[in-house]
Amino acid sequence: MSIQKSIPILLLLLLASAVCSAQPTPSALAHEYHIEAFGAVGDSITLNTQAIQAAIDTAAAEGGGKVIVPPGQFMTGSLFLKDNVELHLMAGATLLGSVHKKDYQWITDEKAYGAKGGPAAAVSGIIMGNQVNNISVTGSGIINGQGGKGEDFRAYPLTDDGSKWHKPPRPKTIMLYYCTNVRIEDITSYAPQEWAQHYLGCDFMNIRGVKIHAHDNANGDGIDLDGCQDVVMSDCILDTDDNAFILKGRGARDCINITVQNCIFASKITAIKTGTESSGGFKNIVINNCVVRSSYEPKHFDKFRQQMNGSGIALEITDGGTMDGVIISNIVMEECYAPFFIKLGDRGRLYKDGVNTPPPGKMKNIKIQNIICKKTSNRYTSTITGFPGHYIENLTLQNIHIEHEGGIKASDVFSDLPENSSHHPWPGMFKRDANYPAYALYLRHVKNLTLDNITTTLDQPDERPAVYMEDVQNERLRFLDFDPKGAKKQIVHKP
Repeated sequence: MSIQKSIPILLLLLLASAVCSAQPTPSALAHEYHIEAFGAVGDSITLNTQAIQAAIDTAAAEGGGKVIVPPGQFMTGSLFLKDNVELHLMAGATLLGSVHKKDYQWITDEKAYGAKGGPAAAVSGIIMGNQVNNISVTGSGIINGQGGKGEDFRAYPLTDDGSKWHKPPRPKTIMLYYCTNVRIEDITSYAPQEWAQHYLGCDFMNIRGVKIHAHDNANGDGIDLDGCQDVVMSDCILDTDDNAFILKGRGARDCINITVQNCIFASKITAIKTGTESSGGFKNIVINNCVVRSSYEPKHFDKFRQQMNGSGIALEITDGGTMDGVIISNIVMEECYAPFFIKLGDRGRLYKDGVNTPPPGKMKNIKIQNIICKKTSNRYTSTITGFPGHYIENLTLQNIHIEHEGGIKASDVFSDLPENSSHHPWPGMFKRDANYPAYALYLRHVKNLTLDNITTTLDQPDERPAVYMEDVQNERLRFLDFDPKGAKKQIVHKP
């Protein structure tokens, strides 16, 4: 090679070297704050709230950075994330939630008081954020809420039938209040005192790779998105005593633009749910490629908790909100009493004092497709119901297979289901433990319904039809294939 040709190459190499040397190294870019440098002790006994909070506050004051929790068991009360701070739990690191109420701080929620109205609710958590931006909780470490431990937080039934409970206010594991640009990644959460993760009014969120085990105290939800918008959630495994994944609208704010994919949801109540509280509505929701199953955990604390998952998919509007634009697809569910529970009701709860009673809500443009339901029992049929004069509109059920236990005689069917439109929404709201008029789908007050490629199999002969429709308008039925061990008339229409 000539000297003339080699000079340009040499200049390029020198330029590339200069550019690379001008770029900061990863260690120079990362501002790390190790909690042990601020006095934290990982002996599972020392209360480290002040030391860890000092590391967070220092990181925020210096423009942001990563607060490192090293291997060890670090007891703490409420920690408040600040702008531009990442809390990172290394492998082998555990944050232990204190079991004493005095170690927690409580935010008075002036925006969404809660499902039952009354005075402003107070919310708390181990990891908290109050109207902050660009925050993260990451790492392969563990957050252990020590659920059910300590008299300050222990829930227990007050009556033999479980109708009344002692349920004190309890901290969540993660409680973020009106935060933006949130990343929750790879964290494992055990034994929350109440819900594991509650995000209230948060926007622009990414939740990925989270694992939750919640079976040690009452109301053990997994992840609750409450009036949140622009959220992507993926690759999570949630095993819960209560609802695994739930969208709520406890205030006037809608859940909008939510995508969930590639998750496993195990529950003893409901695996995938929108509603219960629905003053706010649910718009543009996509849930795809998930497995739903019953939790295999024993009944840890609650003898009234059922063993099988109650509902696989529950969509509810009962407090005046609007549901518009929901697609749920590619789900395999196993051992659910009611694979589908879809309810438009008129309970009309006030989410806080001083607001008007909401008018009836709306549910429309819902598509559920490519679903396999295995080991479905007789406890409840899948029900899809509005109430008189108020219809669920534009509903499509497509490519759905239901395997059902069967074995019910016509004489054992509870055929005249009351409306109960003002009742709390759940599969047994029409009559607890009754045999409903169909074994696969019971539909009432639905307009513009499509049933396409619906198939069933029965373990035992069942004298009920597969589908029972009452006040269903403009239905389109095609490619329906029901087990011949069902009633001779497989589809019943009632005006």
